[in-house]
Formats: sequence, C-alpha cells, structure tokens
Amino acid sequence: MRFLRPFEPQSHVWVHSTWFIVWVLAGLLILISALIGKTPDVDWTPFSDQSSHLMASMSLWHDQDLRYTLEDLDRFNAQFPAAQGPLGTFLKQNADGALYLAKPSLYAALNAPFYGAFGTAGFIIVNMMAIAVMAVLTHHIARRIYGGTLSHLITAALFLMGPFMAWAMVIHPDLLIALLLYSGGYLTLTQHRLLGWWFAGFLLGLALSEKPTFVVALPFLLLAVPGHRLRKHGWIIAGILIG
Repeated sequence: MRFLRPFEPQSHVWVHSTWFIVWVLAGLLILISALIGKTPDVDWTPFSDQSSHLMASMSLWHDQDLRYTLEDLDRFNAQFPAAQGPLGTFLKQNADGALYLAKPSLYAALNAPFYGAFGTAGFIIVNMMAIAVMAVLTHHIARRIYGGTLSHLITAALFLMGPFMAWAMVIHPDLLIALLLYSGGYLTLTQHRLLGWWFAGFLLGLALSEKPTFVVALPFLLLAVPGHRLRKHGWIIAGILIG
C-alpha cells in the first residue's frame, strides 16, 4: 500500500487504526453520556468553588471583567433559580469598595468561550479535553515500555477506573491543573531544546498560578531533570516566572 511508511508492517497500521477508532468512539460515548446526564441549569444548585468559577466565566464572557455586580447576580439567578443565589462564592474587595470574584482567573478565562458557545456543558467539554490530552501522554509514555496493546489497556484502566471521570462533571480547575502539571513535568523530563525547557516551565507556572501550594513538588521535579541541570533549570525557572 502506497500510504504505508517504509518498513512498517500492514498489520501494525491496522492495529493502530483500530485502537484510534476505539478511543474516538469511547471518548464520544463518554462525552455524550456526560452531557445527557448533566443536571439542567434550572434544577442545579452550584455553590462554593463551583459557583465562584462559574460566575467568573460568566462575567468574563458577558462583561469581560471579574467584577461582581448586581447584573452578575441577576444573570446567575435567572439561569440557576433553584440555587437561590451563588452560595459560598469567594469575593474580594478593593480600596474603592468594588467587589471582585476572588478565584484565580486562568480556569475561568479558558472556559469562558466554551460557556458562551455551549452554556454550562462547555465546562464538561473542557474537562474532557484535558483528560484526553493526559490520556494521549500516558499512552505515549507507556508504549515505550509495554508496547502497543498493553499501553492502551493501562491508559484505559487509569483514566476510566481512576478519579478522572468523576471530576469531568465538576466545575473546578483540578483537571486543568493536573493537565498543566502532567504536561509540564513530561516536557521537563523529555525535552532537549531551550524552547522546550522554557515551555515546560511556562506550563508549570500556569499550574502554580492556579494552585500555588503545588510549589512543594517543584524541587523534586527539578532534581529529576536529566543532563546538564543548571542550564535547564535556568530556562525552566524562567518559564515558571512568566507563567
């Protein structure tokens, strides 16, 4: 077959194509099931962290800011009448007395266009996208050690039987933070170019901006960096500071 790469057995191409189709169908099935099982907005009662992140995304989409106003409150109550207000929302006040949504803004900014396009289902779509990228990285790592079929089974066991799917329905940045830490850590340990080290640090910096307490894991990751550490550490730390 003219589409095969040189020296690549046809059976291997067939197996790879079959697994790709299986993953695509499984992902679509999971996504559709999650969207069908989502609680309707009129019956949903988001509170605390979820209401904070939800209101931040809504405010960014409608008003392009994070200021908490009566318009934001009216908009929330109209969309989620059963909640009886954004209970437990985290706010901060500036010197002029204006109120702002207090949670880190990266998750809200990423979700805002998806909220604008798909409503609250957009949060589920973003969470599923984060899981998909982590699954691809996991398979890529496992394939080098366990081969093709077993690496697919390991990836499926980790992401289908682990806690990831339960978080797919939750409006919370934990899956985004996991993706940033995972991809940043992966690039930190595998890249051999300056731009790769910088981008690894940038992803880790974004994760720390959302969850600063994860800084405790950073020294251990830097200690695991192979090769000439001092040079790599400099570029990684530069990326972290920018992120």
